[in-house]
Amino acid sequence: MRRIILAAAAATGLAAPAFAQDGIGDPPAGRDISTDAGDVRRPAGGMSYPHLTGEIELQMQADKLVKAPSGTNRNANVFSDSEANFGLFLTREFSIQTTFHLDQVKEQEKGGFLRGQAMFLEQAFVNYETSGYAAYAGKFNPQFGMFWDRAPGVYGDAFSKEDYELTEAIGAGGAVKFDTLSFGSHELGAAGWFKDNTSLSWSLMNRPSFGADTTLRVGQNRRAYGGAGNTAGPQSWSASLRGDQFAIAPNLAYNLDFSSLAAGVDGTARQSMLAAGLQYQVPMPKGWKLVPLAEYVRIWHVDGDPAGVRQDRTLVNAGLALGWQKWTLSGVMGWRNTDAPSDGSADATRDRLATVSLGYEFDFGLELQAGWARTRVAGDTTQTLGALATYRYRF
Repeated sequence: MRRIILAAAAATGLAAPAFAQDGIGDPPAGRDISTDAGDVRRPAGGMSYPHLTGEIELQMQADKLVKAPSGTNRNANVFSDSEANFGLFLTREFSIQTTFHLDQVKEQEKGGFLRGQAMFLEQAFVNYETSGYAAYAGKFNPQFGMFWDRAPGVYGDAFSKEDYELTEAIGAGGAVKFDTLSFGSHELGAAGWFKDNTSLSWSLMNRPSFGADTTLRVGQNRRAYGGAGNTAGPQSWSASLRGDQFAIAPNLAYNLDFSSLAAGVDGTARQSMLAAGLQYQVPMPKGWKLVPLAEYVRIWHVDGDPAGVRQDRTLVNAGLALGWQKWTLSGVMGWRNTDAPSDGSADATRDRLATVSLGYEFDFGLELQAGWARTRVAGDTTQTLGALATYRYRF
């Protein structure tokens, strides 16, 4: 079972849509953001330049299978999924932003402690942002979907992170922001890109081989490896419309995203994806928080139709986080339906996910969580128990 990692803090409060590239830069009017790339903020007014700011997020997770098909390894796996985000602001509008990522890049067949870890550069781009528009270019994470980033609990992102999170692309993009009196604040963004297959995709400490059964991320991606989006130039693109701050529902946020990943050199087809999501923070008494969120995703030509066999997929994820003081209790349900392959070689599959997590956040930035997940994938049922410790430091 592919390991699943996510801190739940982002789901315990309503996360506003990110401005420009998801998770990058300071949002207009001081609106808070919490996304995949951390919270890299513009310096406050009156600061001297250049100025360095950023966020470091350290995570340690332990997983243990308590129920699995016969022959499955049940040894505990302890790993780190940590990142450091930096923004070097040359002016208040212009910055150079980077994300360094430490993750487990090799599946551990026998479990273990911090095995198969590697460090790599996830993002490195220039960003120009004002209160009304933004433009960026370099290596970045294309904006698509929100559930993989904001799902509550230890295992809430199991389906979303694996199936449609987009990372490590090279290209350029931009966004414009527009406000209305009664119909909220909105951001419209677009980007053209290709999956990083340059030397910037090189990793330290571990460099798994392409095609190996245990490889989660290759040591260096190459165009010859193929796959949707892995091209010689920016032939893939993404578009996104996000908004919040509606007069009739000020705690409601939405995202509507579309991505098209170009065919690779291995004969893969163009993969297209549509995402529609909602988040809402229910008005509650002081000290309480209640945040439901849900997202629908449709994927056409999953993975670019390997071997020329077409399959399409539909995912629905729904989560609920209930917070009281420093405690958070959350749960997620996930449905992943994959159509039968076009050659009739197999039946359609109906995968299911159910998770429960309980967490406590200390005042000094440490959050501890315990979680349980039950998945049914291709007819096999697995149950996992896990613990996640997350420490965040902003500067």
